[in-house]
Amino acid sequence: MRGSIGVTQLDLLVAEDKVVLISTHDPLLALLGDRRHYHQERRIADVIATSEAEKSVLVQLESIDAQCWRFASGCGEATGIEDPIDWRPPR
Repeated sequence: MRGSIGVTQLDLLVAEDKVVLISTHDPLLALLGDRRHYHQERRIADVIATSEAEKSVLVQLESIDAQCWRFASGCGEATGIEDPIDWRPPR
């Protein structure tokens, strides 16, 4: 996952039973939580618990995200891209 969001620090806060509120449009970050607040017209319209199905999709999304970042890094470096991206979900 993206290193700039401080996931390690987030894990530490959650482990200490701290309330963590993050505003994001990033689906990977949103699915890390136990619940999501859905906002409509500047109000909380619904609170959605993260389901087991969503948690399993998160594993697949993280794999795809890591490959995208690897691809982007290869494009920006002199090394280029050597391995094709495998879009199949991990087993």
